[in-house]
Amino acid sequence: TVATLGIASRQRLYRARVCAVRAVEPARIGRVSVRAALFAAILMWAHGLSSWPLGAFVGAAASFVSLSLARSAYRSVLMRARREGRYRRRIVVIGTDDGGAMLVDHIRRNPASGFTVAGVMGDRDEHMARSIPAPYLGSISDVAVVAREIEDRAIAATYGSDAIGTYIGN
Repeated sequence: TVATLGIASRQRLYRARVCAVRAVEPARIGRVSVRAALFAAILMWAHGLSSWPLGAFVGAAASFVSLSLARSAYRSVLMRARREGRYRRRIVVIGTDDGGAMLVDHIRRNPASGFTVAGVMGDRDEHMARSIPAPYLGSISDVAVVAREIEDRAIAATYGSDAIGTYIGN
């Protein structure tokens, strides 16, 4: 219905970023379903329908299932497109230590993550010693300058050696 679509758009389910975080997506779909059910229950109650509790519950369940199926199909299309090189966000990895090298390697091996490495910043000698397969963009003191030069869709990511294990899932 129009009301459900309006509620869904407020949860920003159309964004690829929401699709990338699987824990966020079901919660937002649940919110949409509950709010749509409340809206339907109020309408049914206002029109004197005696079955409004059952109707609202069935509508919420159907809404949740149909939105989940649609989002699953969308996720499949999105992941395939990302593997083909589309819909990716460019990032600059700040750090040329083991953590930075591991992050660059992880992003390159997992194109469906939606990221591509625009370059790395840190110590030039570490970059060369580790043979990091990404362009060297400068030292950490140049971050502000490089951040202004990168196109508006790029993001900067900083991961220390301890945090990288959490990101990769080790």
